[in-house]
Amino acid sequence: MTSVKASNGKMLYLEALRGLASIIVVFHHFCLAFLPIARQKFPDGLRGSPLYFVINGGAAVNFFFVLSGFVLVYKFFQAPSRNYLLGASLKRFPRLFLPAAVTILCGFLLLDKGLVFHREAAAITGSEWLAAFAYANLPAGHPVDALDAVRQMFLVFLLPNNFYFNSNLWTMRPEYLGSLAVFAAATVGFLSSRHIALLVLVLCAVCSALFASFLLPFLAGAILAYVLARWPHLTKPRREYPKTLLLIAAVGMSVSDTPIQIIVSLVLICGFVVMPTMAGRFAGPVGRGLGKISFPLYLVHTLVILSLSSYAFLIGGVPLAAVATVVGSALAMLPLIYLEAWWVPLLNRLTGKILAPPARSAA
Repeated sequence: MTSVKASNGKMLYLEALRGLASIIVVFHHFCLAFLPIARQKFPDGLRGSPLYFVINGGAAVNFFFVLSGFVLVYKFFQAPSRNYLLGASLKRFPRLFLPAAVTILCGFLLLDKGLVFHREAAAITGSEWLAAFAYANLPAGHPVDALDAVRQMFLVFLLPNNFYFNSNLWTMRPEYLGSLAVFAAATVGFLSSRHIALLVLVLCAVCSALFASFLLPFLAGAILAYVLARWPHLTKPRREYPKTLLLIAAVGMSVSDTPIQIIVSLVLICGFVVMPTMAGRFAGPVGRGLGKISFPLYLVHTLVILSLSSYAFLIGGVPLAAVATVVGSALAMLPLIYLEAWWVPLLNRLTGKILAPPARSAA
């Protein structure tokens, strides 16, 4: 059977699921822009039907968050290490910063050079999302300023509503702060009592639900990581019910309730962990490829829709807009794929050197 882990230890099937979730977000935004009727209630649209999960971008984003909470600390919980947590914490900001900063610069250039055609397309489709530059919250009369773009490269991770050069980056703040919350909560991994540690994690999740709900998906993923890592017998292969699992995912991810989306995300991750045959189908080149495109595709596709796809729509309608979205996103994410292939290993080497014990001088 195909190995479900890459040489770097990543679970390829989870990388594949991340990539599929990115594609769903693209479908979501494409429908918002050019096929708003698809988001209406069934039978006029898909909302309320089990097929709605295909364009339910909100559910896909919640899956991203749960999956992040899981993968960030699963390996740590298997073998707790101070350096692992420190290294992961040090790398998290630069890991997210550089690719996001590139797309903020691209968004600024598109606006500055007048290469966006969203308003003209929105006048035809009636899409509020498209007319408002993908709900970018650009202040009225706000000048397109390069210095503002540079400021936003940092503020997008810290302050809300600082993503108007690429509105898809609204997720960067919860992603970064959620990662830090997960790393802080993961220190329970050093406790000797599994049950006390699990109780503390659950209390952290309850507190987040009450006071900072955007952290809940990340902590839920961390709880699942702790349970599967510290009770490894739970991960032993089980009798497989792939159709049942996928049906649960389709139905659960077609609803709008965040708690249900979180629960279904946990079930989906856990199901793939304990069903190696099904996981193997999402591993290999498929998992590797989908994993590589997941973050770059997520970052670039909205800008493509606001510019190239909107222009194509004005010329040839929805079919040409669809082709432009696919081709434009594929071309736009290539530089980011190569950037990540250089940037992530570099960060790993740098953090390794920073955390390496000092060499002892010869006596």
